[in-house]
Amino acid sequence: MARLLQGHGVPLRQIVVDVDATDTLTSARNCARLIRAHGRCALVVVCSSRYHMPRCRMLLRRFGVTAVSGPMPGDWPGLSRAKLAYFYLRELLAYPYDLVSVSLARWRSRWYPGGDRG
Repeated sequence: MARLLQGHGVPLRQIVVDVDATDTLTSARNCARLIRAHGRCALVVVCSSRYHMPRCRMLLRRFGVTAVSGPMPGDWPGLSRAKLAYFYLRELLAYPYDLVSVSLARWRSRWYPGGDRG
């Protein structure tokens, strides 16, 4: 992604690469922490595959970040119908899983400060 951004004229000094995230949920959490640490971001524009953007937006919003979808090209040219169907199905299953995961974590942190029971 960093190379893609640079190829579109974004200077390297303005790109922050999250090397710790292993999935969308941890990436959204890490982005929210980074945004809060810098405290100067009014809006995040999510740029990803169209099938993936709703979950990215939802997660960022659940972590307290104002997020909208950016204009992106369609996914059809580079993917077969079977592959695209797989990705949409994966998002369909991951969306409620991530929503519940974040909601439970928020609920737990209210009842158990620090996220720990003892």
